[in-house]
Amino acid sequence: MKERAILDAALAALRREGCEGEVFLELSKATKVAVSGRVVESLEVREERGIGIRAFKDRRIGFSFTADLSSEGISRAAARAAEIAALVEPDPANQIPRDDREPQPLELLDRRLAEVSIARKIELALATEEAAFASDRRVSHVRQSAYEDGVWTVAVANTAGLAREATMSRAVLSIELKATEGEAAQTGWHAAWGRGVEGLDPAGAGREAAGKATSKLGAMPATTARMAVVLSPEVTASLLGELSVLFSAEAVIRGRSLLAGRIGQPIADARVTLVDDGTHPLAIESQPFDGEGVATRRTTLIENGVLRGWLHSSYTATRMKESVTGNALRGGFASRPGISKTNLILRDTGVSAERLLAGVTEGVYVMEVMGLHTINAVTGDFSLGASGLRISSGRLAGPVDRMVIAGEVLGLLSSIEAVANDIQFLVSGPGATVLLRNLAVSGQ
Repeated sequence: MKERAILDAALAALRREGCEGEVFLELSKATKVAVSGRVVESLEVREERGIGIRAFKDRRIGFSFTADLSSEGISRAAARAAEIAALVEPDPANQIPRDDREPQPLELLDRRLAEVSIARKIELALATEEAAFASDRRVSHVRQSAYEDGVWTVAVANTAGLAREATMSRAVLSIELKATEGEAAQTGWHAAWGRGVEGLDPAGAGREAAGKATSKLGAMPATTARMAVVLSPEVTASLLGELSVLFSAEAVIRGRSLLAGRIGQPIADARVTLVDDGTHPLAIESQPFDGEGVATRRTTLIENGVLRGWLHSSYTATRMKESVTGNALRGGFASRPGISKTNLILRDTGVSAERLLAGVTEGVYVMEVMGLHTINAVTGDFSLGASGLRISSGRLAGPVDRMVIAGEVLGLLSSIEAVANDIQFLVSGPGATVLLRNLAVSGQ
Protein backbone atom coordinates (compact mmCIF):
# COMPACT_ATOMS: atom_id res chain seq x y z
CA MET A 1 0.00 0.00 0.00
CA LYS A 2 1.01 3.61 -0.52
CA GLU A 3 1.86 5.77 2.49
CA ARG A 4 -1.49 7.55 2.69
CA ALA A 5 -3.39 4.28 2.30
CA ILE A 6 -1.37 2.70 5.14
CA LEU A 7 -2.17 5.61 7.44
CA ASP A 8 -5.86 5.53 6.55
CA ALA A 9 -6.04 1.76 7.06
CA ALA A 10 -4.49 2.04 10.52
CA LEU A 11 -6.81 4.84 11.61
CA ALA A 12 -9.81 2.90 10.32
CA ALA A 13 -8.65 -0.18 12.25
CA LEU A 14 -8.38 1.87 15.45
CA ARG A 15 -11.91 3.17 15.01
CA ARG A 16 -13.18 -0.38 14.54
CA GLU A 17 -11.64 -1.14 17.94
CA GLY A 18 -13.61 1.72 19.44
CA CYS A 19 -10.49 3.85 19.94
CA GLU A 20 -9.08 7.16 18.91
CA GLY A 21 -5.45 7.00 17.99
CA GLU A 22 -2.32 7.81 16.07
CA VAL A 23 -0.14 6.02 13.51
CA PHE A 24 3.54 6.70 12.83
CA LEU A 25 4.92 5.35 9.54
CA GLU A 26 8.60 4.94 8.67
CA LEU A 27 10.10 3.83 5.35
CA SER A 28 13.88 3.89 5.16
CA LYS A 29 16.90 2.67 3.23
CA ALA A 30 20.40 2.86 4.70
CA THR A 31 23.95 1.90 3.77
CA LYS A 32 27.01 1.45 5.96
CA VAL A 33 30.55 0.69 4.75
CA ALA A 34 33.51 0.15 7.11
CA VAL A 35 37.12 -0.16 5.94
CA SER A 36 40.45 -0.65 7.70
CA GLY A 37 43.92 -1.28 6.32
CA ARG A 38 42.59 -0.39 2.86
CA VAL A 39 40.27 -3.42 3.02
CA VAL A 40 36.47 -3.40 3.21
CA GLU A 41 35.58 -4.99 6.53
CA SER A 42 31.80 -4.75 6.34
CA LEU A 43 29.03 -3.60 4.06
CA GLU A 44 25.40 -3.32 5.10
CA VAL A 45 22.40 -2.27 3.02
CA ARG A 46 19.10 -2.43 4.82
CA GLU A 47 15.52 -1.32 4.26
CA GLU A 48 12.87 -0.91 6.95
CA ARG A 49 9.13 -0.45 6.64
CA GLY A 50 6.76 -0.35 9.53
CA ILE A 51 4.24 1.50 11.64
CA GLY A 52 3.81 2.29 15.31
CA ILE A 53 0.22 2.61 16.54
CA ARG A 54 -1.00 4.29 19.72
CA ALA A 55 -4.58 3.60 20.76
CA PHE A 56 -6.27 6.21 22.99
CA LYS A 57 -9.36 5.25 24.98
CA ASP A 58 -10.73 6.61 28.26
CA ARG A 59 -7.44 8.46 28.94
CA ARG A 60 -5.52 5.23 28.50
CA ILE A 61 -2.84 4.57 25.85
CA GLY A 62 -1.73 1.29 24.31
CA PHE A 63 1.18 0.98 21.89
CA SER A 64 1.96 -1.64 19.25
CA PHE A 65 4.09 -1.82 16.12
CA THR A 66 4.45 -4.00 13.07
CA ALA A 67 6.49 -4.40 9.91
CA ASP A 68 3.59 -6.26 8.29
CA LEU A 69 1.88 -3.53 6.28
CA SER A 70 -0.81 -5.76 4.81
CA SER A 71 -4.42 -5.02 5.78
CA GLU A 72 -4.36 -7.99 8.13
CA GLY A 73 -1.07 -6.97 9.73
CA ILE A 74 -2.28 -3.42 10.32
CA SER A 75 -5.54 -4.64 11.84
CA ARG A 76 -3.70 -7.00 14.21
CA ALA A 77 -1.41 -4.20 15.39
CA ALA A 78 -4.38 -1.90 16.03
CA ALA A 79 -6.14 -4.64 18.00
CA ARG A 80 -3.03 -5.24 20.14
CA ALA A 81 -2.71 -1.53 20.89
CA ALA A 82 -6.38 -1.42 21.94
CA GLU A 83 -5.96 -4.50 24.16
CA ILE A 84 -2.96 -2.94 25.89
CA ALA A 85 -4.80 0.35 26.41
CA ALA A 86 -7.54 -1.47 28.28
CA LEU A 87 -4.98 -2.82 30.78
CA VAL A 88 -3.14 0.38 31.75
CA GLU A 89 -4.07 3.04 34.27
CA PRO A 90 -5.88 6.14 32.97
CA ASP A 91 -4.13 9.52 33.08
CA PRO A 92 -5.97 12.82 32.43
CA ALA A 93 -3.00 14.08 30.38
CA ASN A 94 -3.31 11.25 27.84
CA GLN A 95 -4.80 13.16 24.92
CA ILE A 96 -4.52 12.95 21.14
CA PRO A 97 -1.73 15.30 19.96
CA ARG A 98 -2.97 18.51 18.34
CA ASP A 99 -1.07 21.34 16.72
CA ASP A 100 -2.33 24.42 14.92
CA ARG A 101 1.13 25.47 13.73
CA GLU A 102 2.17 24.54 10.18
CA PRO A 103 5.65 22.99 9.87
CA GLN A 104 8.32 25.22 8.37
CA PRO A 105 9.42 24.22 4.85
CA LEU A 106 12.90 22.71 5.15
CA GLU A 107 15.25 21.37 2.45
CA LEU A 108 16.29 18.13 4.13
CA LEU A 109 16.50 15.78 1.14
CA ASP A 110 19.24 15.37 -1.45
CA ARG A 111 17.50 13.34 -4.14
CA ARG A 112 20.84 12.49 -5.76
CA LEU A 113 21.83 10.31 -2.80
CA ALA A 114 19.55 7.50 -3.94
CA GLU A 115 21.53 7.28 -7.18
CA VAL A 116 24.99 6.99 -5.60
CA SER A 117 26.52 3.57 -6.25
CA ILE A 118 27.85 1.25 -3.57
CA ALA A 119 31.26 1.46 -5.27
CA ARG A 120 31.27 5.25 -4.81
CA LYS A 121 30.40 4.88 -1.11
CA ILE A 122 33.27 2.42 -0.60
CA GLU A 123 35.54 4.83 -2.45
CA LEU A 124 34.66 7.63 -0.01
CA ALA A 125 35.51 5.50 3.03
CA LEU A 126 38.81 4.39 1.47
CA ALA A 127 39.69 7.95 0.47
CA THR A 128 39.15 9.15 4.05
CA GLU A 129 41.54 6.50 5.36
CA GLU A 130 44.11 7.24 2.67
CA ALA A 131 44.02 10.95 3.43
CA ALA A 132 44.72 10.27 7.10
CA PHE A 133 47.78 8.17 6.30
CA ALA A 134 49.03 10.70 3.75
CA SER A 135 48.64 13.68 6.07
CA ASP A 136 51.19 12.58 8.67
CA ARG A 137 53.68 9.72 8.83
CA ARG A 138 52.90 9.29 12.53
CA VAL A 139 49.44 7.92 11.72
CA SER A 140 50.11 4.25 12.38
CA HIS A 141 46.72 2.58 12.33
CA VAL A 142 43.16 3.29 11.27
CA ARG A 143 40.76 1.36 13.47
CA GLN A 144 37.88 2.15 11.17
CA SER A 145 36.97 4.51 8.37
CA ALA A 146 33.26 4.47 7.66
CA TYR A 147 30.65 5.84 5.31
CA GLU A 148 27.01 5.73 6.39
CA ASP A 149 23.85 7.16 4.85
CA GLY A 150 20.11 6.99 4.95
CA VAL A 151 17.03 8.18 3.10
CA TRP A 152 13.84 7.96 5.11
CA THR A 153 10.22 8.95 4.88
CA VAL A 154 8.16 9.50 8.01
CA ALA A 155 4.45 10.23 8.23
CA VAL A 156 2.15 10.80 11.18
CA ALA A 157 -1.66 10.88 11.21
CA ASN A 158 -4.24 10.74 13.98
CA THR A 159 -7.98 10.59 14.42
CA ALA A 160 -8.08 14.27 15.44
CA GLY A 161 -7.23 15.20 11.84
CA LEU A 162 -3.49 15.82 12.07
CA ALA A 163 -1.59 14.41 9.05
CA ARG A 164 2.01 15.19 8.06
CA GLU A 165 4.71 13.59 5.92
CA ALA A 166 8.37 14.32 5.10
CA THR A 167 11.36 12.69 3.41
CA MET A 168 14.92 13.37 4.57
CA SER A 169 18.46 12.22 3.83
CA ARG A 170 21.84 12.19 5.51
CA ALA A 171 25.37 10.99 4.67
CA VAL A 172 28.19 10.72 7.22
CA LEU A 173 31.93 10.04 6.98
CA SER A 174 33.77 9.08 10.16
CA ILE A 175 37.25 7.86 10.99
CA GLU A 176 39.02 6.70 14.15
CA LEU A 177 42.79 6.26 14.12
CA LYS A 178 45.98 6.03 16.17
CA ALA A 179 49.15 8.10 15.88
CA THR A 180 52.46 7.00 17.42
CA GLU A 181 55.84 8.61 18.03
CA GLY A 182 58.39 6.53 19.88
CA GLU A 183 56.54 4.93 22.76
CA ALA A 184 53.83 7.60 22.81
CA ALA A 185 50.43 6.89 21.25
CA GLN A 186 47.25 8.92 20.90
CA THR A 187 43.90 8.43 19.18
CA GLY A 188 41.87 10.78 17.03
CA TRP A 189 38.31 10.74 15.72
CA HIS A 190 36.44 12.96 13.32
CA ALA A 191 33.10 12.87 11.52
CA ALA A 192 31.59 15.03 8.80
CA TRP A 193 28.11 15.02 7.35
CA GLY A 194 25.90 16.36 4.58
CA ARG A 195 22.50 15.74 3.08
CA GLY A 196 24.26 13.94 0.21
CA VAL A 197 27.76 12.87 -0.82
CA GLU A 198 28.51 16.09 -2.72
CA GLY A 199 28.88 17.90 0.60
CA LEU A 200 31.43 15.44 1.99
CA ASP A 201 35.20 16.03 2.02
CA PRO A 202 37.05 12.74 2.66
CA ALA A 203 40.47 14.40 2.47
CA GLY A 204 39.47 16.97 5.04
CA ALA A 205 37.95 14.36 7.37
CA GLY A 206 41.10 12.23 7.25
CA ARG A 207 43.36 15.21 7.95
CA GLU A 208 41.18 16.40 10.84
CA ALA A 209 41.32 13.01 12.60
CA ALA A 210 45.06 12.77 12.05
CA GLY A 211 45.59 16.28 13.37
CA LYS A 212 43.61 15.57 16.53
CA ALA A 213 45.73 12.50 17.28
CA THR A 214 49.15 13.96 16.43
CA SER A 215 48.49 17.20 18.32
CA LYS A 216 48.24 15.15 21.55
CA LEU A 217 51.55 13.30 21.13
CA GLY A 218 53.95 14.11 23.93
CA ALA A 219 51.16 15.28 26.20
CA MET A 220 51.99 16.11 29.81
CA PRO A 221 49.65 16.00 32.83
CA ALA A 222 47.79 19.22 33.54
CA THR A 223 48.60 21.39 36.53
CA THR A 224 46.17 21.07 39.43
CA ALA A 225 44.55 24.48 39.88
CA ARG A 226 41.49 26.58 39.21
CA MET A 227 41.91 28.08 35.78
CA ALA A 228 40.29 29.22 32.56
CA VAL A 229 38.99 26.38 30.40
CA VAL A 230 38.19 26.82 26.71
CA LEU A 231 35.98 24.20 25.07
CA SER A 232 36.35 23.33 21.39
CA PRO A 233 33.16 23.39 19.27
CA GLU A 234 33.12 19.57 19.31
CA VAL A 235 33.26 19.42 23.10
CA THR A 236 30.62 22.15 23.47
CA ALA A 237 28.22 20.23 21.20
CA SER A 238 28.75 16.98 23.10
CA LEU A 239 28.37 18.67 26.49
CA LEU A 240 25.12 20.39 25.51
CA GLY A 241 23.78 17.08 24.27
CA GLU A 242 24.36 15.47 27.66
CA LEU A 243 22.89 18.44 29.53
CA SER A 244 19.72 18.39 27.41
CA VAL A 245 17.99 15.94 29.78
CA LEU A 246 17.89 18.73 32.38
CA PHE A 247 15.40 20.59 30.17
CA SER A 248 13.11 17.60 29.56
CA ALA A 249 9.64 18.21 30.97
CA GLU A 250 9.37 14.46 31.54
CA ALA A 251 12.50 14.54 33.74
CA VAL A 252 11.05 17.50 35.63
CA ILE A 253 7.74 15.69 36.27
CA ARG A 254 9.60 12.61 37.53
CA GLY A 255 11.91 14.62 39.79
CA ARG A 256 14.98 13.75 37.73
CA SER A 257 16.17 17.26 36.83
CA LEU A 258 17.95 19.63 39.17
CA LEU A 259 16.23 22.49 37.31
CA ALA A 260 12.74 21.55 38.53
CA GLY A 261 10.99 24.51 40.14
CA ARG A 262 13.49 27.06 38.81
CA ILE A 263 11.51 28.62 35.94
CA GLY A 264 12.12 32.38 36.02
CA GLN A 265 15.25 32.01 38.14
CA PRO A 266 18.88 32.69 37.12
CA ILE A 267 20.71 29.41 36.49
CA ALA A 268 23.60 30.65 34.32
CA ASP A 269 25.73 33.69 33.63
CA ALA A 270 23.69 36.60 32.24
CA ARG A 271 25.56 36.23 28.95
CA VAL A 272 24.07 32.76 28.38
CA THR A 273 21.11 32.26 26.02
CA LEU A 274 20.35 28.69 24.96
CA VAL A 275 17.71 27.64 22.43
CA ASP A 276 16.55 24.34 20.98
CA ASP A 277 15.94 24.89 17.27
CA GLY A 278 14.47 22.02 15.27
CA THR A 279 14.14 24.19 12.16
CA HIS A 280 17.71 25.38 11.56
CA PRO A 281 18.51 24.66 7.89
CA LEU A 282 22.16 23.69 8.56
CA ALA A 283 21.76 21.47 11.63
CA ILE A 284 21.79 17.70 11.58
CA GLU A 285 18.70 17.03 13.73
CA SER A 286 16.38 19.50 11.99
CA GLN A 287 13.03 18.10 10.88
CA PRO A 288 9.65 19.63 10.07
CA PHE A 289 7.71 17.81 12.81
CA ASP A 290 8.30 15.46 15.70
CA GLY A 291 7.19 11.88 16.32
CA GLU A 292 3.66 13.03 17.18
CA GLY A 293 3.30 15.23 14.08
CA VAL A 294 3.77 18.44 16.08
CA ALA A 295 5.70 21.11 14.15
CA THR A 296 9.25 21.65 15.37
CA ARG A 297 10.17 25.17 16.39
CA ARG A 298 12.69 27.38 18.17
CA THR A 299 12.29 27.06 21.94
CA THR A 300 14.16 29.34 24.34
CA LEU A 301 15.42 27.39 27.35
CA ILE A 302 17.74 29.95 28.94
CA GLU A 303 17.50 33.68 28.21
CA ASN A 304 20.19 35.99 29.55
CA GLY A 305 20.97 33.44 32.23
CA VAL A 306 17.33 32.89 33.31
CA LEU A 307 15.54 29.54 32.90
CA ARG A 308 12.58 30.12 30.57
CA GLY A 309 11.16 26.79 29.47
CA TRP A 310 11.16 23.05 28.93
CA LEU A 311 11.19 20.60 26.05
CA HIS A 312 7.70 19.12 25.77
CA SER A 313 5.72 16.25 24.32
CA SER A 314 1.95 16.50 24.01
CA TYR A 315 1.58 14.58 27.28
CA THR A 316 3.91 16.79 29.34
CA ALA A 317 2.50 19.99 27.81
CA THR A 318 -1.01 18.92 28.81
CA ARG A 319 0.14 17.78 32.25
CA MET A 320 1.97 21.07 32.94
CA LYS A 321 -0.62 23.25 31.15
CA GLU A 322 2.00 24.58 28.74
CA SER A 323 2.48 24.61 24.96
CA VAL A 324 3.93 21.79 22.89
CA THR A 325 7.46 22.38 21.57
CA GLY A 326 7.85 19.64 18.94
CA ASN A 327 10.32 17.56 20.97
CA ALA A 328 8.46 14.22 21.12
CA LEU A 329 10.97 12.31 19.00
CA ARG A 330 11.21 8.62 18.12
CA GLY A 331 14.03 6.19 17.44
CA GLY A 332 11.92 4.55 14.73
CA PHE A 333 8.49 3.03 14.14
CA ALA A 334 9.05 0.49 16.94
CA SER A 335 9.58 3.24 19.52
CA ARG A 336 7.12 5.34 21.49
CA PRO A 337 7.68 9.09 21.28
CA GLY A 338 10.03 10.35 23.97
CA ILE A 339 11.28 13.85 24.78
CA SER A 340 14.60 14.76 23.22
CA LYS A 341 16.50 17.82 22.06
CA THR A 342 16.80 18.71 18.39
CA ASN A 343 19.63 21.27 17.93
CA LEU A 344 20.83 23.06 21.06
CA ILE A 345 22.45 26.39 20.17
CA LEU A 346 24.25 28.85 22.45
CA ARG A 347 23.91 32.47 21.31
CA ASP A 348 27.34 33.95 20.69
CA THR A 349 28.57 36.92 22.71
CA GLY A 350 30.00 38.78 19.73
CA VAL A 351 33.60 37.63 19.95
CA SER A 352 35.73 35.61 17.52
CA ALA A 353 37.46 32.42 18.66
CA GLU A 354 40.84 34.10 18.08
CA ARG A 355 39.96 37.05 20.27
CA LEU A 356 38.50 34.76 22.92
CA LEU A 357 41.77 32.79 23.13
CA ALA A 358 43.88 35.94 23.08
CA GLY A 359 42.23 37.04 26.32
CA VAL A 360 43.32 33.93 28.26
CA THR A 361 46.59 34.33 30.14
CA GLU A 362 46.83 30.76 31.41
CA GLY A 363 44.45 27.85 30.95
CA VAL A 364 43.62 24.76 28.91
CA TYR A 365 41.92 24.28 25.54
CA VAL A 366 39.84 21.10 25.82
CA MET A 367 39.63 19.03 22.64
CA GLU A 368 38.23 15.81 24.08
CA VAL A 369 36.24 14.79 27.16
CA MET A 370 35.45 11.39 28.61
CA GLY A 371 32.65 10.40 30.96
CA LEU A 372 29.94 12.84 29.88
CA HIS A 373 27.36 10.14 30.55
CA THR A 374 28.30 10.26 34.26
CA ILE A 375 26.88 13.80 34.74
CA ASN A 376 24.25 13.47 37.47
CA ALA A 377 21.04 15.15 36.25
CA VAL A 378 19.58 15.28 39.78
CA THR A 379 22.55 16.65 41.76
CA GLY A 380 24.41 18.24 38.84
CA ASP A 381 27.74 16.79 39.94
CA PHE A 382 30.29 15.89 37.25
CA SER A 383 33.88 14.71 36.98
CA LEU A 384 35.16 14.48 33.41
CA GLY A 385 38.40 13.21 31.99
CA ALA A 386 39.83 15.56 29.40
CA SER A 387 42.73 16.22 27.06
CA GLY A 388 43.77 19.14 24.90
CA LEU A 389 46.34 21.93 24.76
CA ARG A 390 47.76 24.42 27.23
CA ILE A 391 46.98 28.10 26.72
CA SER A 392 49.79 30.46 27.56
CA SER A 393 49.63 34.24 27.03
CA GLY A 394 46.71 33.85 24.65
CA ARG A 395 48.32 31.18 22.48
CA LEU A 396 47.87 27.42 22.18
CA ALA A 397 50.93 25.61 23.55
CA GLY A 398 51.89 22.00 24.29
CA PRO A 399 49.46 19.10 24.68
CA VAL A 400 48.03 18.05 28.05
CA ASP A 401 46.08 14.98 29.06
CA ARG A 402 45.28 12.94 32.16
CA MET A 403 43.33 15.86 33.54
CA VAL A 404 40.01 15.88 35.34
CA ILE A 405 37.53 18.76 35.26
CA ALA A 406 35.10 18.58 38.15
CA GLY A 407 32.24 20.63 39.54
CA GLU A 408 28.48 20.91 39.30
CA VAL A 409 26.26 21.93 36.40
CA LEU A 410 24.89 25.21 37.77
CA GLY A 411 28.44 26.30 38.57
CA LEU A 412 29.47 25.33 35.06
CA LEU A 413 26.68 27.36 33.46
CA SER A 414 27.52 30.31 35.70
CA SER A 415 31.18 30.13 34.67
CA ILE A 416 30.48 30.78 30.96
CA GLU A 417 32.24 34.05 30.15
CA ALA A 418 32.14 34.09 26.35
CA VAL A 419 30.71 32.15 23.40
CA ALA A 420 32.57 32.66 20.12
CA ASN A 421 30.85 33.30 16.80
CA ASP A 422 32.47 30.26 15.16
CA ILE A 423 29.46 27.95 15.35
CA GLN A 424 29.93 24.63 13.56
CA PHE A 425 27.08 22.28 12.64
CA LEU A 426 28.63 18.95 13.57
CA VAL A 427 27.43 15.35 13.67
CA SER A 428 27.14 15.73 17.45
CA GLY A 429 25.16 18.98 17.08
CA PRO A 430 25.85 22.71 16.85
CA GLY A 431 28.95 23.80 18.76
CA ALA A 432 31.07 26.90 19.27
CA THR A 433 34.24 27.79 21.16
CA VAL A 434 33.28 28.59 24.77
CA LEU A 435 35.32 30.20 27.57
CA LEU A 436 34.69 29.02 31.12
CA ARG A 437 36.30 30.93 33.98
CA ASN A 438 37.80 29.55 37.19
CA LEU A 439 37.10 25.83 36.82
CA ALA A 440 38.74 23.16 38.97
CA VAL A 441 41.26 21.17 36.91
CA SER A 442 43.22 18.30 38.41
CA GLY A 443 46.32 16.71 36.92
CA GLN A 444 46.73 12.97 37.33
